[in-house]
Amino acid sequence: MLKYTDEEVAVLVKRVKRGETKAFEELVIIYQKFVYGTVLADVGNVHDAEDISQEVFLKAWRGINGFRGECSFATWLRRIAKNAACDFLRKEQKRKEITDDPETVLAGVVSTDLTPEEEFLDREGVLNIEKIINTLPEEQREAVIYRDLMGITYLEIADITGVTVGTVKSRISRGRETVKTAIENYLASQKEKGTNK
Repeated sequence: MLKYTDEEVAVLVKRVKRGETKAFEELVIIYQKFVYGTVLADVGNVHDAEDISQEVFLKAWRGINGFRGECSFATWLRRIAKNAACDFLRKEQKRKEITDDPETVLAGVVSTDLTPEEEFLDREGVLNIEKIINTLPEEQREAVIYRDLMGITYLEIADITGVTVGTVKSRISRGRETVKTAIENYLASQKEKGTNK
């Protein structure tokens, strides 16, 4: 997130409540990466995260008068993002239940003979960090995305997620360790493939 004080954000929110679209555009610029990261941590897909992020800001614009300042604006926005991601996943699950026929599902399960390490590779055989991050538990995934992909401070993450800085650091540490292990496994498998040729 760009460095804005709570007071500066509060002034922007007041301006938005008066109907100033320019002030809302500033809030979007400040929080767009944050909202995107929040949604991405939940849905795990870049394209869906982009679409849902736009929806989040639309909901924020429509519901800004409901923001009372009892929590930080980032926390309020995060709640909207989490709810939008949850709604999306619920709809996707229903759509999947309707469109998936048993034969297709079974074929997908039966035909996969990839090792866990190979599942982290895309079709071209390149390490896919997104897939690795998506294997993390939600709390670790969100913390890693906030810190390592978006550069949000430990203190800000703690404030946004409502946990202690120690908990944030622990989640990030465990998440990074999992990602590191997956990368090491990938590199080892690539090296082994090279020596077996």
